[in-house]
Amino acid sequence: ADDSVVLDGGGGDGIYQSTANVTNFVSANGSGEYSVTNVDAVTLSSIDLNEVWSGWTLVVIYSAPDGVFATRTLYDGFVPVVNTTATTPVNITIPDSPTHVTTLGLWVYEGDFDDAGDSLTFDGSSIFDANNPVDNVFNSSSTRFGALITAGTPALSGEPDSMASYDLDLFDASSLVQPLQSNMVDVSISTTTDTVYW
Repeated sequence: ADDSVVLDGGGGDGIYQSTANVTNFVSANGSGEYSVTNVDAVTLSSIDLNEVWSGWTLVVIYSAPDGVFATRTLYDGFVPVVNTTATTPVNITIPDSPTHVTTLGLWVYEGDFDDAGDSLTFDGSSIFDANNPVDNVFNSSSTRFGALITAGTPALSGEPDSMASYDLDLFDASSLVQPLQSNMVDVSISTTTDTVYW
């Protein structure tokens, strides 16, 4: 890992997030499915704890010579959100096009299906969809613009409560920005009963 953040998970247990720049590895090996091994974690089978999760995400940012104008920004935090609101300012630049696409992608840990009270806002407007309700956005689901993501190994349904307290969701925020908009907007996560790590 290039960097790690370790937090006290309570009860003497530590929770962590590690990051690594794998650009050279992915460039050399090309497209396809990737997997991760030797993750430092507790054995999940036969364990009875409320906050146990393990997951990984590969983010690929690329350019294409014939691609449309795009700005990509990656924020890597790992902030606990417990009965509060956490906000990250995000710099956006929108092209002069009526057909611009703005996608907000998040991976969040410990989002529980059975604990409502967590929400997401983009510049003050609520973000939610058919599988991520406004008051339970982080519900152990994997979605792209409201549709379930079922690809991958192992193949999971993507439905709420199918991702073992790990959320991987892409939201369409195109209607919340304007052509030629260039400024900082706040992306905020709030919780009242659930605990999430963002």
